[in-house]
Amino acid sequence: MIVLLTRPEAAARRFAARIKAAMAAEVVIAPMVRIDPVAAELDWSRWRGVILTSQNGAARLEEVPGGLPAFCVGRRTAEVAEAAGCAVRSAEGDAEDLIALIAGLRPEGPLLHLRGEIARGAVAARLTAQGIETGERVVYRQRDLPLSAEGRARLTGSDPVVVPLFSPRAAERLVRTGPAQAPLTVVAMSREVARAAEPIGAARIVIADRPDAAAMLEAILALRGA
Repeated sequence: MIVLLTRPEAAARRFAARIKAAMAAEVVIAPMVRIDPVAAELDWSRWRGVILTSQNGAARLEEVPGGLPAFCVGRRTAEVAEAAGCAVRSAEGDAEDLIALIAGLRPEGPLLHLRGEIARGAVAARLTAQGIETGERVVYRQRDLPLSAEGRARLTGSDPVVVPLFSPRAAERLVRTGPAQAPLTVVAMSREVARAAEPIGAARIVIADRPDAAAMLEAILALRGA
């Protein structure tokens, strides 16, 4: 099996290691986005909790007070926050699940959402509208990259290729490369991601059972017998 990973390099390498530990596969790492940190003033004395919708945001937990509540979108993000000393609650889902978790818990604010320059879900605004005061800081920037020559060769070849896509924006980046000529299977993290990937012309789109990396790996492993 050929698996093409277009995630940011560090995330792609971590996921590639998990694939190779679980099965025999040729993994091609061809990042289509780069994560650049953005300088931001993080005065933790102002905030009663932090909201994290990605590992990239969690990576900016510098000098966070021990035990600060961290409301995390999923398991990997929660692990990074816990390593930084936060008291973690994980939604084990997507941004909608995270908003629902926080709204149900009704934590004392103000909360701070650490996010990328491009973000979906209007997390801070929606929580504030529900009476949970929430601010936000942009702490990283997503820079689009062209698909590498090796990645393009795989998509224009004749061998079957599996492409895991973890966000609608990742799907949109791939769509902009043009229709795939190779027999392509997309493994999408959610229905929203699957919809965004439709124009690529994949022979098959599989949706993971849960919006997390473990379920994405399970979906890839399941393709071995398909």
